[in-house]
Amino acid sequence: MGDMSVLESPTGYDFIEVNPGSGLPVRAVLLSAFNAIISLNTAGLFASYEIAIILMVIKKIKNENIPYGPWTLGRFGIVINISSISFLTITIFFSFFPSTLPVTLENMNWSAVVFLGELLLGLIWYTVWGRKIYNGPIVEAGVVPVGGDFAFAPVRG
Repeated sequence: MGDMSVLESPTGYDFIEVNPGSGLPVRAVLLSAFNAIISLNTAGLFASYEIAIILMVIKKIKNENIPYGPWTLGRFGIVINISSISFLTITIFFSFFPSTLPVTLENMNWSAVVFLGELLLGLIWYTVWGRKIYNGPIVEAGVVPVGGDFAFAPVRG
């Protein structure tokens, strides 16, 4: 099952043990990399939720027609959505914090740089090429007469 001494150590000193071959604290480096990956995943997942909620709030404020599904949040929807935006913004912000102070180049959580870089590349790609080829989702099926019969055909929004 491998070395379980890490789990037995109440101090965590096993994580800072220097590997004699590489001269690096390999476990600490792996733990730091894992922390960066988790914070980047958290920010990406929450940002995808936040974008959808922000767009919904904008449509709601502009009194645009919103095709709801089988249920709705009713009159509390706008309050819940704005609360969600606040929570998600704070969570994304704090997911990029480093694990120790003072912040130096060695201990900075570089996930924020990767996240913003990926966001910038995605926006550039969409502006230059993606918006020309993206048709949008099929929002409803309409009944279309075909010969003497009727058929359902997709209608793009």
